[in-house]
Amino acid sequence: MDQMPEESVLSKVLNAYPLAYQPTRSTHLGSAGGYSGARFWKLVTNRGPMCLRRWPPPHPDKQQLTWIHNVITHVATSGFRLIPSPVRTNTGETFCCFEQYLWELTPWLPGKANFWDQPGSQKLQAALSALAGFHQAAQLHLCQDVSPGILQRCKQLQGLIGGELDELDLSIRRHHGRWVRLADQGQQLVELVRSVASTTLVSLQACGAFRVPLQPCLRDVWHDHILFMGEEVSGMIDLGAMRMETVAVDIARLLGSLIADDQEAWKNGLEAYQAVRPLTEAEQIMVAAFDRSTVTLGGILWLQWVFVEGRQFENQQAIETRLERIITRLQFLARN
Repeated sequence: MDQMPEESVLSKVLNAYPLAYQPTRSTHLGSAGGYSGARFWKLVTNRGPMCLRRWPPPHPDKQQLTWIHNVITHVATSGFRLIPSPVRTNTGETFCCFEQYLWELTPWLPGKANFWDQPGSQKLQAALSALAGFHQAAQLHLCQDVSPGILQRCKQLQGLIGGELDELDLSIRRHHGRWVRLADQGQQLVELVRSVASTTLVSLQACGAFRVPLQPCLRDVWHDHILFMGEEVSGMIDLGAMRMETVAVDIARLLGSLIADDQEAWKNGLEAYQAVRPLTEAEQIMVAAFDRSTVTLGGILWLQWVFVEGRQFENQQAIETRLERIITRLQFLARN
């Protein structure tokens, strides 16, 4: 499909949608700064600006994307309007298939992901209030169980401690010339992970005793996925990682991304969240454990992709900046 002219691709995909959504102009945005393999187009239509997304195979598959869209529909019906609802095709589906790809059309949400450039306590509170509002609206299929994320991260850390970290270190050294700056960062990161991995695993294992409410959670809610207009949240985007989880994983991901290790800001953010959706004692403990494990594991996958799997990425500087943020947080974690 990638060899077909872009106009032909868009025409075939958009033919599945009502006439009002046929674009008068389209702009191909490539990956739009993301790393999932998704591709994006901004469309000008009679219904306003729209976003056309081509999901990367194999995730999400049809079943998972249908579930995600069902959650979005439920949340919108509940009155939560900060996430983009998919436009239905001429046959009533929330996505269409073209060759091996799944395609989704949604409204283009206004605003910018600019918290790092223009931080503020009011914006932080707005972001955590919005996240709590999503969680409140998404309370369907609730069940009490051990967090899947806790179990998964325990397994990852056990593997790293058991020898995978040594193997990664060797791969980085062997392929140092593949990406010199990232390799230097990677060697520093590996040593920091060695110093905190065991205590991080202990904190996760303690959370394995908790049976907490599980519900649809975003799981990849971070700085670049929260849009602001002024001091208010105008949108929450990129929902493809949504799964059943504890709300603690989203809170940890968002706060850690926005404010790193600013303890006073953490306190304020948690207060803003709990003004909408109170947390149990177990959930509060899990927020801390998820943040610690995110810091510990956050850079490992990038290093595996580059130095083990040989993947290549368009925006190397952005990845180096991301690794630098993780290293800074690992240094803080190692000191505390």
